[in-house]
Amino acid sequence: MRVRAVLAITAFVAATSPDLDAIITPLTRADMERATALARWPRSDADRSRFHAPYVIRLTGVAADVITVTTIEVITEFRRLELIAEDHARANDNFARGGLRDAEEAIRPFQGVVAIVARLDINAANRYVAGVPAVDIAVGDRNPMAPTNTRVTGVYASEGGLIGSTVEAAFDAASLRHRRAPVVLSFKGVRLTRVVIDFAQLD
Repeated sequence: MRVRAVLAITAFVAATSPDLDAIITPLTRADMERATALARWPRSDADRSRFHAPYVIRLTGVAADVITVTTIEVITEFRRLELIAEDHARANDNFARGGLRDAEEAIRPFQGVVAIVARLDINAANRYVAGVPAVDIAVGDRNPMAPTNTRVTGVYASEGGLIGSTVEAAFDAASLRHRRAPVVLSFKGVRLTRVVIDFAQLD
């Protein structure tokens, strides 16, 4: 019975992650079909939660000045398309159901890119702070890799007050796809945290 269970797990991993030694770039049509299929029925919310879990690191006690870092996550091309498809599934439209042209168009701006995303909360006592807070994100300790670009988006409460931000740093996928490397977050020149991510184990 135990052997059968191991074989079943192995078969599931092989079916869901055909390339375990590198981030997938560029996506093939089979990859696109797999990503969009994961986003909708008959795949369940539990299936999607298991898929997303390795991409998200939840942090506690990482704070400086006015901010607290709550999560660091990785968005590869494959995961980006799956997230896009989830949005369409919630809208119950026909995205990627009658062919892959719309999926190809949707992922085109993100080809060759791995995004590392930090989510920040502004500490409650400091929500009068002016400007949207951001952190610096780099990969590696020695000669760290800087992002090709960074986008900072404010997060606002329902009444309109600024309560945090999302910092999305874009990196070259080909440079990360086989790497196990530290991701370093800094704020105003001071290191906040260092987490090691095995990019080679992500789709």
